[in-house]
Amino acid sequence: MKTNRVANLLVASILLALVSAVAKYINVSEKKQYMALINRAYEIIRRSTELEFLLADAENCERAFVLKRDSADLITYQNEVSQVRYTYDTLLRLVSDNDSEKALLQTHIKPHIDRFTTLSSEQIFAESEAITREAFALRDDTTRNELRSLKAELQGLVNEEDALLKSRAASLKRITTINDILHYSSFALICIISGLALKALLDKDKKNQELVASLHDANKHLEENVQERTLELERKSNLAEKLNRDLQDNFEELQSFYETLHNSSKRAEDTLREMRDLYENAPTGYHSLDASGMIVRMNQTELNWLGYTHDEVVGKMHFTNVLAPEEHTDYRENFASFLRQGYVRNLRHTFVRKDGTRLRIVLNATAIYDNRGKYVMSRGVSYLIGDSSESSII
Repeated sequence: MKTNRVANLLVASILLALVSAVAKYINVSEKKQYMALINRAYEIIRRSTELEFLLADAENCERAFVLKRDSADLITYQNEVSQVRYTYDTLLRLVSDNDSEKALLQTHIKPHIDRFTTLSSEQIFAESEAITREAFALRDDTTRNELRSLKAELQGLVNEEDALLKSRAASLKRITTINDILHYSSFALICIISGLALKALLDKDKKNQELVASLHDANKHLEENVQERTLELERKSNLAEKLNRDLQDNFEELQSFYETLHNSSKRAEDTLREMRDLYENAPTGYHSLDASGMIVRMNQTELNWLGYTHDEVVGKMHFTNVLAPEEHTDYRENFASFLRQGYVRNLRHTFVRKDGTRLRIVLNATAIYDNRGKYVMSRGVSYLIGDSSESSII
């Protein structure tokens, strides 16, 4: 439940960050558009003012040439005219998407500009030769009126752009405010969600620590139980080993006696049969291994456990053939130690039956030596402690 809560909080945080990023991108795009429009409005106002001053300069240069007939004034006039035309074309391009401003330029301002800029240098020179002082004064008044009218028209264009500039500046401010609100609100929400996710993780970690502590206590209790059971099994194993040793000694003696008498006594034969039956059908398993680990003896009890017959095992199978593969290494080490010291105690092994199922045993064994101290075979006794239905070897 906690994991789902943390996952949901993290997903919400990611989605909120994505929404914030998209909103930020949209607002930045709109801001760029409005900034471009504002810059264009400033450029239109600047170009309009520049056009006004250029026309005034052109008119002054024309007047100076007419009065003084200085060719330098004529050249200056021609340069100013070129600048006027360039500035007008620039203005027309800037207002191309505004029909009202475009119409104002083409209908009201362009005719004034044409009247100031269409005279050639020859026409101006001829005019300067023929004009009288009274006519020049009249022409000068007319020119001033034209300039005032043009200035008024340009001022109208500037006023319209100024109104658009204020409107766009207000929109830009509004967009900036919205962007700041979205940005800081998203940041605050992400911090809150992240804090909740962190708290959930800390709560989960605390519960995990409590669970680990509980498992540790349970494991300690289980280890104590296993230790107690191991000690109990060891006591029983020691007792069974003593009984088995006595039984093995008696069996060997009786077998030797039987071979010596060679059926001379029916009573001895019956006794030997009873001892063999006790060996073969004892509640524990018996087997003997030679120095190579080959099985040279195995009682019927252990054969029944394994599901084999006497002829299939004795003298034909190595001890590793009935031992779980994962225990072969441990067996070889333990068998080498057994050959050196002559005994092993409480070894736990897993037998593999003929049908592939498993059973678990505890093994005790002693070594049999001849008169010269040479190893002959082992005397092993095994106790059944579990089968494959149980979870693990004790």
